[in-house]
Amino acid sequence: MKKTKINLLSDRQDYTKLERYFLYLRIGVLVYAVILFSIAAILTFFLFGQNDRIQGLNNQKKSYLTKMGGQKNEEAKLAYLSKKMDAYGTFIKDDARFLPYFTLLNNALKTSSQSATLSSFVIDKDREVEFTLAFGKLPDLLSSFEFIESPLFLNNFEQLTLTQFLSQKNKTLTSYEISFSGKFIKLDEKN
Repeated sequence: MKKTKINLLSDRQDYTKLERYFLYLRIGVLVYAVILFSIAAILTFFLFGQNDRIQGLNNQKKSYLTKMGGQKNEEAKLAYLSKKMDAYGTFIKDDARFLPYFTLLNNALKTSSQSATLSSFVIDKDREVEFTLAFGKLPDLLSSFEFIESPLFLNNFEQLTLTQFLSQKNKTLTSYEISFSGKFIKLDEKN
């Protein structure tokens, strides 16, 4: 049997159903596209924000590195100062406190009537001293022994020993030197 007529009403209902499915499909695809576009826009926004932040941090890092490079000279100066402070601390620990003992000896020599000059003076941290007195004339040297053996002079020392007598003669000038070694008495070192 052959169909000679087309039933348009029955076919129409099938197309309406299909059109409704395609409409839902179109709406679903459109909603899906809007959601994907929104997600892509949000991710792009965050990506640009992160890139700006990373670029700012890189610029800050370059700035700090430039400043650090410029401050290497100051760092070297601080390291040098630190070494000098350590050396100063070591020196103070081993310091002999030269001036009070030198002043004590010099004042003692000034109280004597002889014309002795202090030509050398060496002291260590244990107050052990070596010094040399110079005289221009032999009578001054000989009379100085009275003063050197007096309590006024010897009370400045725990011990004192004559180590050397030296006579030097130039063409026109004769000089005499006597060297001593010993140990000073302990002074009040708060000054």
